[in-house]
Amino acid sequence: MTDRSLVIAAGLALIAGFAVLGAQIGRLSSRIDRLAAQIEGFDAAFGVKFEETGAKLDAIPPRLAAQLKTMEADIAA
Repeated sequence: MTDRSLVIAAGLALIAGFAVLGAQIGRLSSRIDRLAAQIEGFDAAFGVKFEETGAKLDAIPPRLAAQLKTMEADIAA
């Protein structure tokens, strides 16, 4: 093979590789969109946003500590 044909073959391989990579990225993007739609569906079904759930979980320990102190006082009395 001549140098010119090797350069052409390498160029074609690069173009084909980028085409396959672009197709895979397109498929991944559509899967991410479907997953985002499912998560939004879960938000609507449960009536709570997932971002709010983390805030609610962070609020539990202070309330639990206060209730345990109240129970401790009741037991001591």
